[in-house]
Amino acid sequence: MDKMKTKIERLREKVRSLFTEPQWEGTKRVARFLVFYVVSAITIQMLNQIAKVPESIEIPLWVFTFSIAIRSSFKMALTLILTFVDTKKHKDWKLLHPRSEKTGGLIRW
Repeated sequence: MDKMKTKIERLREKVRSLFTEPQWEGTKRVARFLVFYVVSAITIQMLNQIAKVPESIEIPLWVFTFSIAIRSSFKMALTLILTFVDTKKHKDWKLLHPRSEKTGGLIRW
């Protein structure tokens, strides 16, 4: 069991040494955003099965007609809200526990 942990730790350090700390932070931020995007997409699909969410709506204004993508806008808004909550929880955790190694956000990394 200890051999496996040692191998995993060595592999983790080898992968970690490939990038600088700012590059890892940027990669983790993009990965969090993608996770929140997938969660939002699944939520929208489930919501669409409960109550039909229109793909878009057309709003006539004078001689123009504007098309607004309702489903895509809701998905992006939900993604941004989840990202905001994750960042806020992470920053609040870091203020309360500055020496902690844990992240304190919605996602562990």
